[in-house]
Amino acid sequence: MANHVSPILTIIFSLSIETGNIPSDWKKANVSPVYKKVEKYKAENYRPISLTCICCKILSHIMNHTDRYNILYPLQHRFRRQRSCETQLLEFVEDITKNMSDKKQTDILVRVFSKAFDKVCHSLLFHKLQHYGI
Repeated sequence: MANHVSPILTIIFSLSIETGNIPSDWKKANVSPVYKKVEKYKAENYRPISLTCICCKILSHIMNHTDRYNILYPLQHRFRRQRSCETQLLEFVEDITKNMSDKKQTDILVRVFSKAFDKVCHSLLFHKLQHYGI
């Protein structure tokens, strides 16, 4: 099933990371009482377990893994917790301002990739993901 499910999850994960929104169904949980002590007729002998969406857990584990092992490039801001295009722009402006006050030249090269993921060597990407434990 992986060949059929993974492309769909990839799209959902990418949109979720890009927009910063989690699908509303992922926020729901089924709470189930789990027996933990001797007297089954007493409510206090049960503890609640929240059964949440597996897809949300997978995405969360991937993001935690990349944070824990510093896998992502430090200057990458997009798709990262507590970073955004705005924080990258603020750092960029701060760098330029500092260079101006230090009377240093700043050269800027901007390149836009159209359909960048389509141009990636997927076998190399797969190897790299395996290397990082994903």
